[in-house]
Amino acid sequence: MTPSPLNKVCAHPVVVSWVLGACGLDAVIVALLSKEVSLTAMTSDWQAGLFLYL
Repeated sequence: MTPSPLNKVCAHPVVVSWVLGACGLDAVIVALLSKEVSLTAMTSDWQAGLFLYL
């Protein structure tokens, strides 16, 4: 019997928490930056895109 995808994901709770934390932090950064700069200006700048990607 092979494990289901849910079992594979739940087997690595540290990785899941890191990914969710990184996504949450990116959302906070985008929300804070969107008050100062438009979203199109953020995505057109390659350095800002790289910062959000990493």
